[in-house]
Amino acid sequence: MLKYSYLAAALTMACGIAAAAPNANAPASFAGNVKSIDQVATARFSALDLKTIGEEDALREASGRPMRFAIAHDSAVNVQSGGSWEQHGERSIWRYRVQADAATSLNFGFTRFHVPASARLYIYDNKDHAQLAGPYDAVSHNALGQLWTPIIAPT
Repeated sequence: MLKYSYLAAALTMACGIAAAAPNANAPASFAGNVKSIDQVATARFSALDLKTIGEEDALREASGRPMRFAIAHDSAVNVQSGGSWEQHGERSIWRYRVQADAATSLNFGFTRFHVPASARLYIYDNKDHAQLAGPYDAVSHNALGQLWTPIIAPT
């Protein structure tokens, strides 16, 4: 049986021509002077029904099907329709927070992924930023136009 715990992840895209953050491989939001994470637009997902999931997984295993990796939650968020924008001099910062009650981990699949040359995408555990995926940038584009991120687990 899977055990789930709470994780909040924030997706951050920093765009613009301003000087890099103090650590060039860290999101500009790590440098401070941004809105509190509690003020950022948030997608919230309720805890999963682990009893039903366990029963489904047992049936999958009994029928010889592969193990389930994750439970998908579809979303159509983009920088125009969701998230929170902030302006800091010449730099624009877009952030979006994901909270999944009792989740063991989160990972993200962007089925339509494109960022401009001046932008960077980071995904991180908001508690202490111990887990950081990215930066993803224009070099990260692939022939399918997708991006699948590593797992971010609670710290």
